[in-house]
Amino acid sequence: MLVFIFWYTAINEIALFFLGDVELFKNNNLYYNVYDVVLFLTLPFIFRAHIVSAKRRFLVSILMGLFLVSVIINSFFESFVLSKLNVAFMLGGVFLLISIVSYFVDLLSNSDLQSLSKKLLVYIGAGYLIFQICFIPLDIVRLLMSEYLGDFYNGIYNFRVFLVSTTYLIFSIGFIKSEELRVSGN
Repeated sequence: MLVFIFWYTAINEIALFFLGDVELFKNNNLYYNVYDVVLFLTLPFIFRAHIVSAKRRFLVSILMGLFLVSVIINSFFESFVLSKLNVAFMLGGVFLLISIVSYFVDLLSNSDLQSLSKKLLVYIGAGYLIFQICFIPLDIVRLLMSEYLGDFYNGIYNFRVFLVSTTYLIFSIGFIKSEELRVSGN
């Protein structure tokens, strides 16, 4: 499932980069809305699958359901096709944060701490944790202050690029250090 998310992200980003000048794709909100729905449902599902505590698993399941409801409700106020569903995706980010923290709490209480650096999902969680903690407030500022941002908008864009780069760097370190993906020589 994790491999699916990485391939889906790569294909989505590359396709929209190259098709951005095509008239049909100039308003790319539909594609990013679909991407965000897939991401904010799949990632908590992945973290949920690795949580031992039944209460925390149930919490993540409830959050996934609430996210779907928020997308449906938000679609009545903002067009799923023509605009970004800001409220639903901010909630999705918060719910993803809670899912990651639930996974980390469960992992820390049930694992050998030395083995954590060998688990790919730890790096994926850390990358998304850092990204969401920084991006959600940034997105709120962008929404509330967009008409006043002017010259600062480029700075916000550059910070977002830095966040994405940092996230992918953490993922890359995880792929390098993870023992889960190594092929046995036997």
